[in-house]
Amino acid sequence: MANAIDFSKKSVIGGKTIYNMTGKLETVANELYKRAWDYGFPSSMSNTRFEGWFENTMKGLIAGTLNPEDIDNDFQKQAMSMFPGLTNQLSQGQTLRAAADPWINAIANTWEVDPNTIDLNDKYLQQALNYTDEKGNVKTMNLYDVKKLARRSPDADFTSWAKEEKTGIANTILRDFGFLG
Repeated sequence: MANAIDFSKKSVIGGKTIYNMTGKLETVANELYKRAWDYGFPSSMSNTRFEGWFENTMKGLIAGTLNPEDIDNDFQKQAMSMFPGLTNQLSQGQTLRAAADPWINAIANTWEVDPNTIDLNDKYLQQALNYTDEKGNVKTMNLYDVKKLARRSPDADFTSWAKEEKTGIANTILRDFGFLG
């Protein structure tokens, strides 16, 4: 594998830069993208800033001046500062996505969506992971409250339970006014 990486072979799809790599470079790039996704990194930066970070990190990995553990440690430190309630899980080696999994699943189940579509930077997930209790301590929200929070989202309005609930309310109103028997 050559030490020089041709970053000119790229395209932009939906505002996201896609690098056209093959072989070992593609494997390394895919692993780097996955690490970034697992820590909520791509969507927390502008695409230009992510692009620069990605290129520099790839060059460091290929040249041997960086190793995957260095990247994970940086991601871990950033995640611990952003989500102090998950420090224990993160310090045990879990990625941010793995540590946040119960809260992601609670939101995804409420919204009736695939948990993998929930971005770690989603405002409802951020609220669930950075809940401030009555004593001012930042911690994670309990899962029951997360589901209640997710139900207040516009994303919940089109779920099957929301439709049933709204239909039930409408039927009660119609019955109370004598339009239904």
